[in-house]
Amino acid sequence: MQIEVTQEHIEKGQQSNCVACPVALALRERLDSDVTLYVASDHVFMVKFPHRVNLRLSAEVQKFIAGFDNKASGLNPFEFELDIPQEYLAESATNEDTSNSNPHR
Repeated sequence: MQIEVTQEHIEKGQQSNCVACPVALALRERLDSDVTLYVASDHVFMVKFPHRVNLRLSAEVQKFIAGFDNKASGLNPFEFELDIPQEYLAESATNEDTSNSNPHR
């Protein structure tokens, strides 16, 4: 699934906060409301009782998180791919992802 970190996420994000950094804010928009989310420097941990998943973040996302947490200037919006299991996604994200994958829309 494509995740978009926007300028708004960057502006509202909190440094060194695993539930309110820009990556977490972007992910939160795609996840079901009952999913607990933690973003670490190199992975994302999600829980939707009784299930849990640990997903590795790409080098690009890890670099962004390190820069954000270290108050780097000039961080820009970006997109990244993350293979989120279906049961963690909000219904709107599921519908959007399905419609985006249809080349005959």
